[in-house]
Amino acid sequence: MKNAKTRIATAIAASFIALSANAVDFHGYARSGIGWTSGGGEQTAFTVNGGQNIA
Repeated sequence: MKNAKTRIATAIAASFIALSANAVDFHGYARSGIGWTSGGGEQTAFTVNGGQNIA
């Protein structure tokens, strides 16, 4: 009886782990960047006063 409860508990725990691991997968496109465009031209990055913009 104790062995059956252990197997059931293990199966339930394994199913939760499998569902959690599946939620981490990401199939898509992600991009992160800070900048802006003016009039649809090239993107310009933020620079500090006196800084050099390397594009």
